[in-house]
Amino acid sequence: MHSLSLLVLVVAWSGAQAAGGGGGVVDYQYVLRATGDPAVLIIDVRSPAEVSDLGSIPSSINIPLNDVHMALGAMPAARFLALYGRPKPARDAELIVYCTVGIRAARAQQTAASLGYTNVKNYRGSYTDWVKQQQQQ
Repeated sequence: MHSLSLLVLVVAWSGAQAAGGGGGVVDYQYVLRATGDPAVLIIDVRSPAEVSDLGSIPSSINIPLNDVHMALGAMPAARFLALYGRPKPARDAELIVYCTVGIRAARAQQTAASLGYTNVKNYRGSYTDWVKQQQQQ
């Protein structure tokens, strides 16, 4: 049964990757460079508890997956700025989404694309990869 559950997760993640979000998939080096670029919005879609317990990528903001549609969609720009401390991104702005391993990030990527965002990238390996790469530095 465990193998079947894992297979379902892998297939779902692969399907989400194939569906895309107008920007594809990026790796650690790409995200590392993006942390220093104020034009790129890095969005952590994990829960606030996960972020609090495990940490986050520098310069990222936390928009939990269940809030992505509202935050990037109907939320007024002034409210977005007040909640997240960054201006609400334009539809053509570069967004990088991540979670723990990339599955929720793929869903967020699809959500953003469905809202008209055209340059949304998913960090392959997400925070798990970030921590691993940082430990190797």
